[in-house]
Amino acid sequence: MRLGPGEFFGEMALIDEGPRTATVIAVTPMTALGIAAWDFRALVKSRPNMAWKLLVHLTSRLREAQKREDTLRA
Repeated sequence: MRLGPGEFFGEMALIDEGPRTATVIAVTPMTALGIAAWDFRALVKSRPNMAWKLLVHLTSRLREAQKREDTLRA
């Protein structure tokens, strides 16, 4: 999967403080921002629209993973 400008990764580990599940390799020059879990939580709590977009994004990733799994089982 390739990510583009404005996209993000690592949100799952910020939400549940579990181990990260993503490995990211930049193929072009980029700028990345990091955020601590406690700052992320405060940010999401203070911005309901951000929380909703995050939920939509996570749901999309879950559906994609389910499709891949269904394809492997077929």
